[in-house]
Amino acid sequence: MAFEKDGNQRVFHSWLHERPEHSGTWELKGDRLAVTIPENPVFNTNAKILSITDKKLKIQFEGDSEPAVFKRVP
Repeated sequence: MAFEKDGNQRVFHSWLHERPEHSGTWELKGDRLAVTIPENPVFNTNAKILSITDKKLKIQFEGDSEPAVFKRVP
């Protein structure tokens, strides 16, 4: 996954192999991370941020029993 900024717009991409699988926008709402995928709204999410550092993002997706951990790659 990629959370990027393009000017004032916050761009989200999830990746499948070497190409974006889903693209949309993201925003922070307090302790929540909201991702909006306009062409496929079933993938929209509003996850609780449990912790965040410069190397790791730990979030809890609604309905999941275990948190998801994402690590930054160089």
